[in-house]
Amino acid sequence: TLSAVGESREPAAEGFDYAGAATLAAGVLALVLGAGDLGNSSATDPAGIALVTASGGLFVVFWAIEARRRDPIFDLGLFRARPFLAGFVAAIVLDSSYWIIFLYFPIYFEAVNGYSALVTGLILLPLAASFFVTEIVGGRLATRVTSRTLFASAMVVVALGGVWLLFVGSGDPWTAFLGAFVLIGGGTGLYQAESTRISAGAAKPGHEGSAAGMNFTLRGLSFSVFFALFEVLFSQTVTTGFLGRVSGTPLAAYGPTLAPYVTTGSFSYAASLLPSDVLRAAFYPIANASLFQGIQLIVVFAIVGSLVGAALCAWLLGRVPTVPR
Repeated sequence: TLSAVGESREPAAEGFDYAGAATLAAGVLALVLGAGDLGNSSATDPAGIALVTASGGLFVVFWAIEARRRDPIFDLGLFRARPFLAGFVAAIVLDSSYWIIFLYFPIYFEAVNGYSALVTGLILLPLAASFFVTEIVGGRLATRVTSRTLFASAMVVVALGGVWLLFVGSGDPWTAFLGAFVLIGGGTGLYQAESTRISAGAAKPGHEGSAAGMNFTLRGLSFSVFFALFEVLFSQTVTTGFLGRVSGTPLAAYGPTLAPYVTTGSFSYAASLLPSDVLRAAFYPIANASLFQGIQLIVVFAIVGSLVGAALCAWLLGRVPTVPR
């Protein structure tokens, strides 16, 4: 690449934006650490709240720095461009839905069904395979249909995959999940090429790379935040469901001790803490149901997010001229 492609330069550039880069990096680091802390401990953890608050202040400072520069790292004017916003919305909704499957379903398959990590990876393979196939298909479809149609269709397909998952029970075989995985992976791959294209196309000439970089940076940042929120929601749902199910049973006295291990899928270790086989036999079905309840709630949020995202992208791109291809 270095030998075949010439280096492009901006003659009127102000020079590297050290203040903006440092402020952005510090803000992202504080946000990721704070969100992770809130997700791993509790939503009221003082350290997590302090880090998230500090990140908000740093982002305000970053915004002020960029607004004063002639050649900023982030072109804030892009937030007024509907195609850029549509690409950002689609990325948040679809990437979050896709990675929810990769993050939470391995816990389910290994803890509930007892599959090894290798078998679980093979079960999830259709999710990744359909993503790569439709990423190619989506790039070709982009020359035949509008961005509005492509984005909305991708999110509806992901929502259908989520609905499929709601009709699968915790005792069903792994084959019952495959159709949903194909739909979710396929829908997520469908928009990828077009999202990058319209984000870059919304920038002024010569700044397409900066716009694409903004798109990917915002996607990563948003995913970190959403993952932390999902983790809090998932943990609280599983814990509440588990404690409610063991209430009034011989397992009630062990509930607070076992609940943290149920949320992480460490069923075998949790069962080893119980003093008798009778209690262990009663523990497993309750733990299975509680974990699956948490996963289903996350799936519901993914469905709602996909449908809202489809409507929002259709609105953002409804009156926008097609970006030249």
